[in-house]
Amino acid sequence: MAGATTARHARRYQTTEQLRGLVMKKAVVVVIVLAALLVGADLALAAVAEDRLAQEAREQFELSEDPDVTIHGFPFTPQAVGGTYQRISIDAEGVPVTDVLRELDLAAELRDVHAPLPDVLRGDTDAIVISELEGTVTITQDDVGRALKLPELRIDDATDELTGEGETADDAGSGSDAYGSTAGVRLAATTDIAGERNVEVVAYGLIELTGESVRVGPRRLEFGTDSGTVEVPDEVRNAFLPQFETTIDPGNLPFGVTPSGVAVRRGALVVQGEASDVRFGQGA
Repeated sequence: MAGATTARHARRYQTTEQLRGLVMKKAVVVVIVLAALLVGADLALAAVAEDRLAQEAREQFELSEDPDVTIHGFPFTPQAVGGTYQRISIDAEGVPVTDVLRELDLAAELRDVHAPLPDVLRGDTDAIVISELEGTVTITQDDVGRALKLPELRIDDATDELTGEGETADDAGSGSDAYGSTAGVRLAATTDIAGERNVEVVAYGLIELTGESVRVGPRRLEFGTDSGTVEVPDEVRNAFLPQFETTIDPGNLPFGVTPSGVAVRRGALVVQGEASDVRFGQGA
């Protein structure tokens, strides 16, 4: 009798534990599903806001297509509810400006952005205030090559080379991400000279910011062949250097920021500017 009672109690305890385990598993599944739904809703809301800002940026910058807009920081919803976003990136690639400048890249980094979500969703960009803004225009080597009429032009940073020769490039030696009023540049093109085929003509010089334009000023010339670097006579140098000289006006920086510096990156020249307390609606 006592043994039968004990067995019944054991079965009841086992059944209770099984039910409890089943309830816990269901609870975990519910929590996971709810979390997934909340994350999905958060990402969807962020995508809607990004799409709305992209449409407004397209109009402000007079682009043919919507730029890429990324609202950084997760989750998005607390930022939206508070109306303050830590960082927003806007990027547009391959923007044509003239027949020569066909592949400009525009970029803007917006930090500490005050934008109530209702204003964002209805496109009221005048209510969006950007505390800190950095805007850049990247001029590709293909565009610079068209300006110089030198197909297949190759561009590299040359700050170190010029510094070694006593040239004065701003932020010399600090790398291609530094922005000063001037920067060292290496321009290379291949051509046929005096019966020699595929001679590499290399010009070292400075780019400098003149107003809102970029002036390319060559200083030194080298010829490169399969057998090495060839010393260039003064008369040849004087004849070739002007081919690498030009002034390029890339147009306005994003949000109408005034250019304040230039830099050279592999394959491109970059114009940069910074501003504070800018309204999104003031545009380019």
